[in-house]
Amino acid sequence: MQTRRLHVSGLTPAISEADLRARFSVFGNVKTVDGVGKLDGLDQPRRFAYVSLEATPDKHSKCLNILSGATWKGAKLRIGEARPDFTPRLEKERGENGHPATPRKFTRGVTGVESKNMTLVTLQNATQRGGWKVTSLHHLCLPFVRGDEST
Repeated sequence: MQTRRLHVSGLTPAISEADLRARFSVFGNVKTVDGVGKLDGLDQPRRFAYVSLEATPDKHSKCLNILSGATWKGAKLRIGEARPDFTPRLEKERGENGHPATPRKFTRGVTGVESKNMTLVTLQNATQRGGWKVTSLHHLCLPFVRGDEST
């Protein structure tokens, strides 16, 4: 038996989580039902949900063949394989303290370092912060020299 996450779309507000559990339990053990009753960006009920179904490969294919395209409670269901849920992967990457385990990597050959003091630089504290200058027009500037240019 294996667990697969299914994307079920075409739902109506009349379909509840208990209805989905009952409908899919014929094909195997329903582990989770996500997204039923949640609202979209326009405060309308979402017309899709995710069902994690634990069953044999034959039962999975039978479920997809029978329910996909079927009309149920006035809704034409469309069912397909869903991507894995991102939250367990995100928790694993962040570790116990909630932050990424590895430091941020720069892309495309950009090199640099983050300051140990990431507080805001203002006109009042710019002189105490290393390298910052206040111009005659009262603008902040951090001059730097690129190493790859010749003078």
